[in-house]
Amino acid sequence: MAPVGVEKKLLLGPNGPAVAAAGDLTSEEEEGQSLWSSILSEVSTRARSKLPSGKNILVFGEDGSGKTTLMTKLQGAEHGKKGRGLEYLYLSVHDEDRDDHTRCNVWILDGDLYHKGLLKFAVSAESLPETLVIFVADMSRPWTVMESLQKWASVLREHIDKMKIPPEEMRELERKFVKDFQDYIEPEEGCQGSPQRREKNLHFFFTLL
Repeated sequence: MAPVGVEKKLLLGPNGPAVAAAGDLTSEEEEGQSLWSSILSEVSTRARSKLPSGKNILVFGEDGSGKTTLMTKLQGAEHGKKGRGLEYLYLSVHDEDRDDHTRCNVWILDGDLYHKGLLKFAVSAESLPETLVIFVADMSRPWTVMESLQKWASVLREHIDKMKIPPEEMRELERKFVKDFQDYIEPEEGCQGSPQRREKNLHFFFTLL
């Protein structure tokens, strides 16, 4: 019961948490105070280290390049149903070390340039810093890869330019992304396609975000 008594003493002091003088504490009270301090420290650490929310992934690529398939695999599903225009799905992210869950939004733009105007619903100036862009290329037609990447990079640049973000903010975003990419440490390799492997893939994307 000693820890309970110390807890009350700490919580009900007239001027906030009351700490008795070292000479007034019995060994049981000292042990209880140490335990209570440890609990408070752990709770505070967990609160600061919760997985963030509001992260986004934006996927570009030609029709048939595997955009939906890639994201479906990261979801842990075998097959995904391709949509039209602007697809939406989410990835569930689980951190076993912290026993925490969160979701990451995924937007997949149709391979037809006609639909590029829909980007305004996926990415805004406010959400851009929390968005990771993925360009998917069709490696069965390698001679088209560079042209495809240049096309979709131009689509993205055009959309970002419309946001009128100040140049200094854009430079800071670019600097942060490069630093996060350079600082990333690859987790231990797991079996391809295994739940552990998918978690590590998601960890990579989430770290960059």
